[in-house]
Amino acid sequence: MANNIKDLAEPFYGDLKSIQQDILTKPFIVDKESSSCSNNNFEDNGQLKHEPLMDFQYENCSDRYLLNDSDKLNFFTRQYFNYYRMRYAHFYPRIVENAKEIIGYDVTPITLGDIKSSNEKVLVVGCLMKKMKNRQAVLRDLENTGDDQIEIQIQKEHDLETLALETDFIEFEDYHKQVITLKGNIDHFDFVTGFVIGIYGSQIAGNIFFVDEIILPSLPPYIERPMLQKDIYVVFTSGFNIKPENFSLFRELNYFSQLFSSEKYYNNIARIIFAGNNAITFRHNQTILNNVMPIGIPIEVDEKECALIASNNFRRYFANYDIDIMPGDIDPCPLMLPQQPLSKVLLEDYDLPEKDEEIDEKKEVQKEMKYDKKIETFKVQSFSSSSDADIDGYDKAKDFWMIKSQGISKNNQRSLNPVTNPYIFKVMGVEFHGTSGQNVNCFRKLTKKGKSTLDIMEEILESCHVVPTAPDFTDCFPYSRKNGTDPLALDSLPHVFFAGNQKEFGTKVVDFGKGRKVRLISIPKYDETHSMVIINLRTLETSTIVSKHCPQ
Repeated sequence: MANNIKDLAEPFYGDLKSIQQDILTKPFIVDKESSSCSNNNFEDNGQLKHEPLMDFQYENCSDRYLLNDSDKLNFFTRQYFNYYRMRYAHFYPRIVENAKEIIGYDVTPITLGDIKSSNEKVLVVGCLMKKMKNRQAVLRDLENTGDDQIEIQIQKEHDLETLALETDFIEFEDYHKQVITLKGNIDHFDFVTGFVIGIYGSQIAGNIFFVDEIILPSLPPYIERPMLQKDIYVVFTSGFNIKPENFSLFRELNYFSQLFSSEKYYNNIARIIFAGNNAITFRHNQTILNNVMPIGIPIEVDEKECALIASNNFRRYFANYDIDIMPGDIDPCPLMLPQQPLSKVLLEDYDLPEKDEEIDEKKEVQKEMKYDKKIETFKVQSFSSSSDADIDGYDKAKDFWMIKSQGISKNNQRSLNPVTNPYIFKVMGVEFHGTSGQNVNCFRKLTKKGKSTLDIMEEILESCHVVPTAPDFTDCFPYSRKNGTDPLALDSLPHVFFAGNQKEFGTKVVDFGKGRKVRLISIPKYDETHSMVIINLRTLETSTIVSKHCPQ
């Protein structure tokens, strides 16, 4: 095999620019006789030998997050009250089940209206409502302030790490919409509006309930993690936030492409997950909070095709890996959770528009080229040398080639898959469940200052709901399913729970007892940390890989 791109390009009578544009995304023409490959690299039929790809037993388990026709029918007429009712119905039996384990099997839940005396210890199931002074009240602000003051308030809330104060308190609403204030053994920093829980205690005044015990829903079923005999890896990354000013980030992907082609990872990486916020699609000059902005502000639409450029480069650098693209809160996708898969139009392999003179030049070259050769594609590793031809742009062709490259069949090229957010999938029987980070980032705004991402993720798992802040603080679809199931509720405890677009990398294992262990992973923003996260499915050991081209 040719050792550098010059030797490889010479037999084809093509210039380096055409190779640069088509590299890895289209098959290359290989002349067996003029190639420096030995005869041992070819099958008897003249085809290059290819190493068979491993079956990673991948399953996409996110069908529950796909909106069906019945969900969409007249959805704009629904109130979120129905969604809270549905969540209540979903968790009620699991709260009662857990209460019997904690308090005793003779406990029976009642409503607030059934309480007869203040000395009576009772169990009531309902929904929490957190009252916060710092929460934006749109109608109140419009009445008492002008546009300038509203903008100042929005900026203030945006800059605050958390909106929670010591003076905040929690109210509780039961099934019959009776409301009561909670006191006693309850910390309002640990809860947000939307939690469905059981409270065990006594009503000490007309509108005060003293809590002795908080009863959360029982954890969902957990399937024991399979024991693998081989190291299999899944790679996570998020927050590229591609825009014209940071196209240079694509050059760093060459380092990861080279690393993943090494002996340790070759044919052992099951998937690469891009967990949201891949490219900035819309821009505006005013600050927004929680996806809310004043009506009529100007929005600058992305005219640089950042989303297309991002997907083309992801495919180009990782052509031999299955890639899952999750939407985030800046991607061209509706913001309401669960976010639906990105349009496949954004993930197709397009040739971006060229100048007229470049098109004419390419046509002339094609007329001179006459091929009668075999068609193959190659898995390649980065190789750079000062003697290589210098090609302008962030995707130099020489970055994709390596010495001792191995042939990869065209049939073995992997796919770029749009998936939902949240996203559930399995690889080799190991279950993953995670989001692009909106659930964690919104929870952080409503809890104690300084609480770590991993602690928030653990509390989310304990709530048994992927987005407990929805729909009050996080936009979500107004579900109203007749079977009473909440699609955003956790119905199985995953082996790995991840959140993208976080400030820094973090990981820990949470032990819920009875052999139920969950690996938590905080995936950092790539444009700030220049790093990816990789997990070994055999051991669940997790580490971060920082690009060696990361600016200091």
